[in-house]
Amino acid sequence: MSAWENLTGVEGAQTGYLGKRFSYARKESKKGIRWDFIVPLMEEIGLERYIPQRPVAADAFRRACQDIGKKYHYDADGKKYKVTVVMIDESADPIIRNIQVTEIDRKNKTSTEGKLVAQIQFSRATEYVTAYYGYEAGYEFESCPEFVMDRISAAISRYLKECSLVSEQQLHNIVQRILQDAGNPVNKIPSTWNIPITREELLNKLLILAERLNEYEKDIFVTDTLPVVSSDAMVTEKFKNDAVVYAIERLNTLYAKAKDDISTARNVEKATERATAQLKAEGERVMSLIEEYETILGQAMDEVRQAKQLTEDKLKEFVESPEQQQKHREGMPKRRIRSASQPVAETKPAVQSEAPAPVRKIRPMKAMEDTQNTQLALNF
Repeated sequence: MSAWENLTGVEGAQTGYLGKRFSYARKESKKGIRWDFIVPLMEEIGLERYIPQRPVAADAFRRACQDIGKKYHYDADGKKYKVTVVMIDESADPIIRNIQVTEIDRKNKTSTEGKLVAQIQFSRATEYVTAYYGYEAGYEFESCPEFVMDRISAAISRYLKECSLVSEQQLHNIVQRILQDAGNPVNKIPSTWNIPITREELLNKLLILAERLNEYEKDIFVTDTLPVVSSDAMVTEKFKNDAVVYAIERLNTLYAKAKDDISTARNVEKATERATAQLKAEGERVMSLIEEYETILGQAMDEVRQAKQLTEDKLKEFVESPEQQQKHREGMPKRRIRSASQPVAETKPAVQSEAPAPVRKIRPMKAMEDTQNTQLALNF
């Protein structure tokens, strides 16, 4: 028998009412959610602390380039082409993307070597996006096909739009942050959450936000809520267990992150202070939620308190043991160790006038077809 078969909700009833079970699904907005729309909306609802940062032009550029290489191209002769976007240096100024085209012979199941045909540059200083086609980009570049030009042109147009939009990741983070403050996920079902009665107000604000977003664009946010009433012991136990599992998993996640940070830190003392402070702050947030559950359910959740104390003790032991830190370092993926061992980012991005990018010989400009000479430079 399902633990939820006997669950009933009586409007206005207080006895045995535990809270709500909330489920949601969200699909990508076709229009895009404008930053200047969602900010005043969240202020109006009372969700100021969850307002996302203003869109960053460099991130808008990255999102705009995502579609360039997504699909194969088929020409009138039936030839198949694969477009590849090669990222050169994401931390430099300008950010550079080289565009490479590979011709695929479907009949003989072969392909040509990739040919560089275009380059896109994004200047952090000016927020210009500039496209260079064929020999404009350098001596190793070849003639750029028209379909590649079309894709680059579409990417630049999308960049202008993306500069004013909240990203899908930002929207996801808004929802997740609100839900993490409101309650806890149902075990192994990330899109379903238990919200205790003590925190329903925050859920109500999220539901208003979802409703207003659906007014902005139809059905991009689907929600469902179900009252949770302790009409059956199994219901109460599941409500409790979901909270316990979440709390312990959250503490374990923080402990694992702290070990990574401390093991690879250049300054172990500072990393330890940060990790300890984060574990303490998040531990208090977790315990605040657990204490509310204890009040609602009338049951102690000592296993969470024990887990919190054990996590703090394990972190203290780890900090004081160079042997444990060394062993943990050896077990970490090599790419993470290399990343962490690099010097702290103190160097400034190369300024184009001081160190032009990319570094290579550039042919003098020659007469080419109009489409090959076109330089798309947009100032936003």
